[in-house]
Amino acid sequence: MTEPPTGTPTGSGLAVVRHHPTLFYLVLLFLLIVSAFIALGTGPVTISPVYIFTALTGSSASGTNPSSIILDIRFTRILAAGIVGAGLSVSGAALQGMFRNPLVSSHILGITPGAGFGAAIAILMGAPLQVIALFSFLGGIGALFLTILLAGIRGTSGSLMLILCGIICGALFQALTALVKYLADPADRLPSIVFWLMGSFNHLTPDLILYSLVFIVLPAGVLLAARWQISLLSLGEEHAQALGLDVRMLVLLIVIASALIASAAVAIAGMIAWVGLLVPNVVRILTGPDFRILLPASALCGAIYLIGADTLARSLTFYEIPVGIITAMIGAPVLIFLIRKETGWWQ
Repeated sequence: MTEPPTGTPTGSGLAVVRHHPTLFYLVLLFLLIVSAFIALGTGPVTISPVYIFTALTGSSASGTNPSSIILDIRFTRILAAGIVGAGLSVSGAALQGMFRNPLVSSHILGITPGAGFGAAIAILMGAPLQVIALFSFLGGIGALFLTILLAGIRGTSGSLMLILCGIICGALFQALTALVKYLADPADRLPSIVFWLMGSFNHLTPDLILYSLVFIVLPAGVLLAARWQISLLSLGEEHAQALGLDVRMLVLLIVIASALIASAAVAIAGMIAWVGLLVPNVVRILTGPDFRILLPASALCGAIYLIGADTLARSLTFYEIPVGIITAMIGAPVLIFLIRKETGWWQ
């Protein structure tokens, strides 16, 4: 994988990234810190950078109102948005490498709608957070295996049939979710289901942060550790097997880790689409198809993207906009632009 495949951009910027990935990671890490710092001061209550610095360093009184906003509300929210954005981006990149298809993501494969359906049932039942998380995971992983079963794909190569079956399964679970909303009490359960499924970080608790650390950070870390194997798998199943890679175990690892990440993201923040689909494709233009560089860069860019989207969601209007709406409004036109201008960014 020393030479970029045919169609991969080979400009000087790409050459710098490929030969100096550590420098590229440091730039992205700096941008992540800057975006988080901006997010801490942006919102219905604007807080100056000086006060943010004093609050983070403990120089200001912890009981004051701005300090409480920074430490108790915004910091937790930014942390959750960064974790979810990084996890969804790593999951999307790994799935795209496994199926060798840039249009694959947890949403396209039906994982996110399935997780949303499972969580909606739990909310309808008035279940606690632990049960909602369990139902979300079962719905997400069940939807993925249903997609693969309907597509009849035994190997790892992506195909149009896989995408079509994922769209069909996603539509099925969205219809079932609509049925759950129809059956829900319009004065109680229905608003909770509707606003929760739109995606938001405004209901975070310490339990949710701990949940995200376990079921998003750990699976994402496993995928990052396996990025060398994913890079070999992206060459094709036969090539990977010839190089001694256990393809079946790696595919199982990617599937389970991706289902965990997507399901946990839905359990924490609702259905946030376009992150796992858009971010890896944008990063691939900069890094090329080498997943050894692509996965870590996708994690950092995904965190930056979702922190920025959440900042816009709570700053554009007096009332907070669901973050899923922001990511869709940004993601759809950007991906259309990439498809029209960068038709060879995958090969």
